[in-house]
Amino acid sequence: MKIKRKLFGLWTGELKAALVFAALWVGYLNEFSHLGFYLTTFSSVYAFIILEFILFQGSLYWFMKWKRVRRKEDSHLPSSYIQLFLLFKKMNKILLV
Repeated sequence: MKIKRKLFGLWTGELKAALVFAALWVGYLNEFSHLGFYLTTFSSVYAFIILEFILFQGSLYWFMKWKRVRRKEDSHLPSSYIQLFLLFKKMNKILLV
């Protein structure tokens, strides 16, 4: 029961962080329009997209773990899920270069 709560908190926390960051970004664009140029430069938008992408990956990972524990399966992810996260890892490396 304790593990289920922890995993639930992890996946919802990462998802909430991604959503809050997106809301803050939009809020700053609306509130501080004079700073809009700095928030919409290619490097700022690119960094923000990478941040969001990685947060959603984390949320997906913890969601999959939580779902398996909730179904009373072992917490190890099947190889198909592992392959997905290996693909994400390659994508992250490319995006960060």
